[in-house]
Amino acid sequence: MVVPIIFGISDIPLQVISKLMPAIEEIEKPNCDEVGLNVSKREKKLRLVLLGTGFAGLSFIENFNNYIPTREKDSLELTVIDSRDYLLFSPFLYEVATGQINESHVLVPVANKIGSYGYKFIRADVKRIDPFENKVITLGGQFPYDILVIALGSESNDYGIEGVSENAIPLKNIEEGIRVRKRILESYKKAINIETIGDAVDALTTVVVIGGGAAGVELSASVIDLFEGLNRNRKNRIVRSKVVLVEMQEHLMIDQGKKFSNRLERMLAEKGVELQLGKRVVKVDSDGVILSDGSKIASQNIFWTAGVKPSRVISSLEDKFVNVKKGRVVVDPYLSIPSFHNIYVVGDSALPPKSLEQDFVPQTAAAAVQEGKFVGIHLAHILCGKSKKDVFCYRNHGVFLSVGHRSGICKFSTGLMLTGYSAWAVWGIVHLLKIETLKNKLDILFDWTFARFHLETVSGIT
Repeated sequence: MVVPIIFGISDIPLQVISKLMPAIEEIEKPNCDEVGLNVSKREKKLRLVLLGTGFAGLSFIENFNNYIPTREKDSLELTVIDSRDYLLFSPFLYEVATGQINESHVLVPVANKIGSYGYKFIRADVKRIDPFENKVITLGGQFPYDILVIALGSESNDYGIEGVSENAIPLKNIEEGIRVRKRILESYKKAINIETIGDAVDALTTVVVIGGGAAGVELSASVIDLFEGLNRNRKNRIVRSKVVLVEMQEHLMIDQGKKFSNRLERMLAEKGVELQLGKRVVKVDSDGVILSDGSKIASQNIFWTAGVKPSRVISSLEDKFVNVKKGRVVVDPYLSIPSFHNIYVVGDSALPPKSLEQDFVPQTAAAAVQEGKFVGIHLAHILCGKSKKDVFCYRNHGVFLSVGHRSGICKFSTGLMLTGYSAWAVWGIVHLLKIETLKNKLDILFDWTFARFHLETVSGIT
C-alpha cells in the first residue's frame, strides 16, 4: 500500500486541505483569580473518578488537565479506572484484521501519560455503579467519588439473533481483530490444500460481513485486497474469493445522503464486493448465514459489524431515577444525568438531547472526543467557580472512508464530496493526524509502505 501522506498530497485541492481540520471554537480559560476557587475551599480533597480511557475518556482528561489551574491540583484527587491500560485506535482495527497494520501499532499507552499529569491510574474491571452511595464497585474494591465521569464506550450488539454470538466474530477490540485475521488466513490455507473445487472450498473462500456501516464497508473492501495480496505470489493455485456485505437497510449509510450512498455502493460493486441490501440476518449457524428472504450464504468466515451497545456497567444505572433509552443514558445539555448532577456520561453510553441541527449524536469516535472535551472544560470551569455557560452541541466534521487500496470516499460538513485516489489520501492524512504519538504514526506509515511484506509475515503462507 502506498503511503498517502507521502504520495498524493499534491493531488488534493487546496480548498480540501483547508477543510481537513475544522476550526474548533476555543473556550477562554477561566481567570480563577477573579472568580475564586471552589476546590481550594474544600476541607477534603475533591474526589473525581473517570471510568474509561477510550476516545471520550482521554479527551476529557487532556482538556480537564489543560484548563484546571496547576496550583489547584493539590486540592483534588483524580482517579482513572479501566480494565486496559491503552487506547485502541479503532478506525484502523479493520486494517489489523486484514494484515495491513501490526496490532501493536494501533495501541496507545495511557497509564504513563495519566501519571505524568499527576493523576492516578488503576487497572480494574468495573462491576457496577452505586449513584446513591456515590461509589464505583470494581473487582479490586470500591472507589468513592464526589464527581463521576463515565466513558466506558460500547460493546458489540448481536440483537439476540440466533447463532451470532457462537458463529460470528465481532470487530470491536484488538483481540477480535486478530481473530478475524487468523480466521481468514486459516481458511485460505485450507482452501489451497484442497485438491477438488466444490462447496467446501467455496465456504472457505467466502467472507460474509454483516453490517453496512463504516466498519463493515472498510472491512469488506480490505478483505478483497487481502485475498489479492495472498494470491500475488502463488502461481500454482489461485484462490478465488467472494466477499458479501449484508445490510438491513435498502442503502448503505443512507444517513449521509442518497448521492453519497449511491456512489459508495457503486465503488464497492466495482471493487468486487457483493451487496445484499434490504435483508435481515435471521440466523447464523456453523456453516453460513440465513437471510430474511430465505436464502443462505455458505461461509466459514462470518464477521459482525452490525451494531453496538453501551457497556454492561450502564445497566447498573437502570433505575427509576435514571432514564435509559436503547441502552444509552439520557443526559442533560451539560452531559450530566438529570437526577444525579455529579455524574457525567460521555461517548457511546451517552444520549444527549436533540437540537435543531441534529436528530441524534452518533456513536462515533469523533462524537466521543467532542463530548469528552466539553465535559473536561466544563468541569474545570465549575471547579474554578465559573458559572455554567455553553451547552454541548455536536458538530459533524464529515465522513472519511477507505474503500480499498488507493480508493476512498469523503464527505465534508459543507457537503463537498471526494472519491477515488484523492479521497483515499485525505482519509490517510486525517486519520494519521488523529493518532496521538509520533511513534504510532511512524509505525503505521512503515506498515503501509511495506504492507506486502508484513502480510507475508503474518500469514505464514509461502
